[in-house]
Amino acid sequence: MNRLVASGALLLALAAPTALPSPGQAAAPDQPRAGTGLGLTSKALDVVMTNDGAAVVALLDRAAVGQPYAVRICRIPAGGSACALTATLSPPTPDDVDDSTGPWLVTDGTKVVVAIGNHDGAAERTYAAASANGGATFGPMAKVANVTATDVELAPGSNGLWIASNSGPTGAAADYQAFTAAPLPGGAPTSGATFSTGGGSESVDGLLVGVTPEGRPLAFLSGFAPGLANGTYYRAFNGNVVPTEINDMSKWSSTPTRYDLGAPWERNGSYDVTSGAGRLWLGYEGLQRDTVLRPFAGGAFGAPVSPDCVSSRFSSGTQDAPDVAITRTGDLLVTETGSNGNGMFLGFFHGTADGATWSAYSELAAAPGIRDVETAADPTSDTTGIAVWTADDIYGGPVSFARIPSAPPVGCSSDVGAKVGSATVTLDGPEGCVPSGKKYQLKVTRTKGKGTIRLVVFKATGAKKKTDKAAPFKTKLKVKKGAASGSTVKVKAKVTVRQPSGKLKTKSLKTSFTVC
Repeated sequence: MNRLVASGALLLALAAPTALPSPGQAAAPDQPRAGTGLGLTSKALDVVMTNDGAAVVALLDRAAVGQPYAVRICRIPAGGSACALTATLSPPTPDDVDDSTGPWLVTDGTKVVVAIGNHDGAAERTYAAASANGGATFGPMAKVANVTATDVELAPGSNGLWIASNSGPTGAAADYQAFTAAPLPGGAPTSGATFSTGGGSESVDGLLVGVTPEGRPLAFLSGFAPGLANGTYYRAFNGNVVPTEINDMSKWSSTPTRYDLGAPWERNGSYDVTSGAGRLWLGYEGLQRDTVLRPFAGGAFGAPVSPDCVSSRFSSGTQDAPDVAITRTGDLLVTETGSNGNGMFLGFFHGTADGATWSAYSELAAAPGIRDVETAADPTSDTTGIAVWTADDIYGGPVSFARIPSAPPVGCSSDVGAKVGSATVTLDGPEGCVPSGKKYQLKVTRTKGKGTIRLVVFKATGAKKKTDKAAPFKTKLKVKKGAASGSTVKVKAKVTVRQPSGKLKTKSLKTSFTVC
């Protein structure tokens, strides 16, 4: 996630676990926060999991106002509940104390790298330190790039870092996006490609980096600048995937590609980008959906999906992006926060690799404050992970974590049932969304009671009516080609049942599903 740390003293505190209230009964402001407390405080953090099932947590903080920031690293062993401090890392030079960004943790399962950014208005810097043993020990922090990071990824092959920034080495006011292929700690610092406006009003943020399924960098930005209308964009890299070309501005698209969507998928607040297992996903809170996700493949974004069967679970949005972790098989672990106006809630979903089927919403924690949630998948599992968060991302608060349990994706059922005289019949519809132009099956069965189904008339939005006079009462219909993603397909089955008395009774069963 994108992090900028401002000034403020941090206090050491221990957050005790507590029972979680329901969304209708939020924790009182003075109630201890939920989750397992780490006995540490921070306003910015990150987490990764290593091949032995341990979680490595990075916390950016400082002893007092006016003191330089440092990164504390702690490690939660597999199955453990305590986070043992393994390193405290500081930049080698006394940089500006009020403008540090990060931290970011990246890993290939064994090697772990932590990075932070720092600038003083005249010089831009990114520092990093590396561990070769899963975060148990770290080497010293060293400068790796002449830009101030806004996001960091481990390059394919684990031999360098890809760093996004909002300006080049001098921090010029006309700069609005920069990208650097940097070495691991110990290598010569680099500058990279810098895009500038040439002057004029601008407001740009959301400067993130992703790794495409083809192993190429993809740079993101949001906002406006001269010649750039207000919106969200990605900038593609067109050269060979080597540091010299990645750092060459001419190898990047001169014009970024806009990818904003209309209703019901409009973005509301920040967004996040996650790469792993040969996949790239974008996530954000939507104006009409609590969480919206989009896959990137083949040089473009795919259709949006929403993991929740409920379009708006919370009465108050947080505008915080959901956090997405990708498992070793490509499945998705998604955490989201919401509020009922009195407290905050942290929940998760487990989705299949294509984003088509999801587990039901499961609550992980409830507390007055749940901020800067960071999520990581467990490399020893296909379905589990960990979430870490702070109570306060402005002044610093207690840091807590919760393990994400296994939750099988089951889909959002569109099945409905009703009594037709003495018989109970069920209309089985699609499990989850159906893409435009694709077929889906409808089926009617008697599940209880007495009586015989004699006739079923199937109807659906954009599809021809079909009549079935013999068992099994099922049919295949098709979503109209060109149907808008997020639109609703309404389905009706008019069912006629012969009662034991010989009389015929008819009732219509109605349901609906969304277009992927």
